[in-house]
Amino acid sequence: MWQGLFLSGDMLQPEKIKVLANCCDSLWAADGGLDRLLELGLEADFFVGDGDSLGAKGAGYLKERAIPAKYLKERKDESDSAVALQLMLERYEKEGQKASPGKAEQRNTNPSFPERFGAALKRRAGGPSKKCEALFSGPSGIIFFTALGTRYDHVLSNLALACRYVKAELPFLLTDGKSYIWVLKGPGQYIFPNCFYANQGERLYLSLLPQTAEVENISLKNVLWPLENRTLFQGISLGLSNEMLDNQSANLSFQGGILSVILSTENKEEVKRK
Repeated sequence: MWQGLFLSGDMLQPEKIKVLANCCDSLWAADGGLDRLLELGLEADFFVGDGDSLGAKGAGYLKERAIPAKYLKERKDESDSAVALQLMLERYEKEGQKASPGKAEQRNTNPSFPERFGAALKRRAGGPSKKCEALFSGPSGIIFFTALGTRYDHVLSNLALACRYVKAELPFLLTDGKSYIWVLKGPGQYIFPNCFYANQGERLYLSLLPQTAEVENISLKNVLWPLENRTLFQGISLGLSNEMLDNQSANLSFQGGILSVILSTENKEEVKRK
């Protein structure tokens, strides 16, 4: 089960955010994130917030629609996104309890992908795209939409939340539609298709940043500088700014630790002029 949480950060490439949002089983909004969600013509399943960053459109939506909501006090110990994430994880656990025994183990060994992902890509590209079928790393996870921006305190806080709660079968993704930060826990195997993350004329960079003291036995293929059974240590820049090859998917595997995989782009013509 994929769950999406809209925050009040930047939305740089709305069309890609909408593709991912259409793949989610449920869409949540944390305060001003409701306005971002509504900009895409989407419907919210749940609202969490104190209203301090909520716009007129979002406030009107809450008055008109009887959607489930948890209203918070403005002065509180936890951020809106932290409270929303806790509620989302509680729902995830309840859904897991309904599943048959051994379901969690099956997620790790036999990953499958949401059926609606193919339909979402068809709406975006006008036809099916098998190259993107492995964008999701498993059948369950959490996406923080519009999660990046100039409020670096919120960005880093949400990244820390993801690192705190990440599980092997429950990856996290933070995105503004242009940059993507995956938070993953080993052991695991993952595929990152160039065709989704980069638009035509863009150079795609892939950086590996350990979120634990070390991340063990990393192998990375189909990039300019491959890695084979390397251990990366926190604070070392070896995994920074690798380059993905055109029209190929990067293949990543590692055995232990928590790893942030950051995908970002630059215009190729601008890169040449540097």
